[in-house]
Amino acid sequence: MEWTVQLSLQTSSPKNLYLDFSKADFVVIHQALNKVDWSHTLQGDANEPWMTLAAILRDLEARYIPKKKDSKYTKKAPWMSHKVVRLVHKKHRLYNKYKNRHRPAYMKTAHEADTEIQCAKRSFENKLAEKIDTDRKSFNAYIRNRSHAKPSVGPLFSDNQVPIEQDKMAEEFNKYFTSVFTIEDTAPPLFRGSDNDRLCNIHTDESLV
Repeated sequence: MEWTVQLSLQTSSPKNLYLDFSKADFVVIHQALNKVDWSHTLQGDANEPWMTLAAILRDLEARYIPKKKDSKYTKKAPWMSHKVVRLVHKKHRLYNKYKNRHRPAYMKTAHEADTEIQCAKRSFENKLAEKIDTDRKSFNAYIRNRSHAKPSVGPLFSDNQVPIEQDKMAEEFNKYFTSVFTIEDTAPPLFRGSDNDRLCNIHTDESLV
């Protein structure tokens, strides 16, 4: 018996690639955006200009922002101290060794790790609360990270109770805001008095002063 096996080597690109904004060339990006004629480019309905803007930004990202691989190490939480990391690693090592959560050594280390985690979280949140007047950015980032709900728009329904497609929602919002927008009359009021009420020339001399 005789047979032939054909093998081909396929290289797969890394799946977890992220934009590395720390190495982005923002100067060139700003220059490229300044050269765009936005009054001519952003024309059409509410959805078409947004698609055009998104395409321009994606093109600039691909050209001037390099990509980096995701680290194999999990990024630790901002409240985790060195002591917490050491206890958590110790707990994992003991579990991998015994494969039993009821071992006295594992139970002791797990209790110490849980207690230290609670203290570290409480201490970190207290520091954020104390510095909220001077460092609101860190406080808001921590709150967003703790939030599990993601806000979304829609679904919207037309007058006939028919769901509006995703790409048509921007146009519906544009129509609504255009209908309620009013142009304020900022022109000065016209004079409606008689000729005797008009302001005429005023004569003054040293005796009046």
